Amino acid sequence: MSIGTGWQRVIAGAVIVPAAALTLPVAATFLDHPPGRENWILPAAAVGSLGIGAGVGALLPKIAGSGASHLRGAALGAGVGLAAAALGTALLFFDITDR
Repeated sequence: MSIGTGWQRVIAGAVIVPAAALTLPVAATFLDHPPGRENWILPAAAVGSLGIGAGVGALLPKIAGSGASHLRGAALGAGVGLAAAALGTALLFFDITDR
């Protein structure tokens, strides 16, 4: 039995968006100490979100269309993961700035 295209998109979104949004705090937890490694937080978060998105997209290739290959699903998943990480980063910076 195969999961339909719509359900694969819902599942992928429910996994990729929260996981990618949480990559920044997780990367900051491990890279903030010792001093000197804080410049690696944003690149590590971006790589993590790309990896999560690509992995989920490869497992659920129908997010890119009914006849899509695993590679195309991974590429779309990576893009969605990176966009979710960028949104999470923007929301974090909006939250910590003075209003």
